Amino acid sequence: MRLRRRGVTRRAFMILLIALGKPTSETLFAAAVLMFVGWLINIVTYGVLEKKRKLVTTGPYAFVRNPFYVGTFLADVGMSIAANPSYLPVTLVCAFYFLLQSFFYANQIKREERDLLTLFGEEYRRYCENVPRLIPSFKSGMKNGAFRFSWSFDVALENRVFSRSFGAYLWLVFLWGLSFIGGKGEPLISGNLRFERLEANPVFLPIFVSSICIYGMFKVLEDVHKKERKKEREGVEFP
Repeated sequence: MRLRRRGVTRRAFMILLIALGKPTSETLFAAAVLMFVGWLINIVTYGVLEKKRKLVTTGPYAFVRNPFYVGTFLADVGMSIAANPSYLPVTLVCAFYFLLQSFFYANQIKREERDLLTLFGEEYRRYCENVPRLIPSFKSGMKNGAFRFSWSFDVALENRVFSRSFGAYLWLVFLWGLSFIGGKGEPLISGNLRFERLEANPVFLPIFVSSICIYGMFKVLEDVHKKERKKEREGVEFP
């Protein structure tokens, strides 16, 4: 239920940014860089995370105890920049969103830390003493094995990080397209849309379609992988 609330909040945030945003080439480029860094962190993180089966303390977890939240924060900041926060309605939406997410994540982190302490005991307590909770530390990373980790594509699929990352990328491409068809300096909600303007940018449609295909491909792969793992746990061969 809590994860669902966070997901609904993020989807509402993305829709509002599309409706109210005034993206420019500068804000879209800055957003692309931040979102790339954020989701790269998450892909690496979710490729080593085996939930409730193993305490991971190396790789991205050597720098900070919650690398996924760091990566997600960077991606969310990127989305905020993409919509152009110099426009007051966008600023207000972003401020309210980050306030809500701060509340959600603060409670989520407390619950996760309590559960991990129950599962791993003294090992997790020592880890907490050596690695910061939310602010990455280069010193901590070098000391605790930042580059001694094994990344698994199957584990990343199980954690469904690819569809989320490429879904965010698809959102950014869609916002890029709206920057062409919307009136200059006007948000989508103004209703002043001219789709013929897309003809002036012949690269948009191929990029948009390929983004949909990549997103769909990973969505299918993740669903198939989930079914395979379920069959394995039930002791039934997957057809």
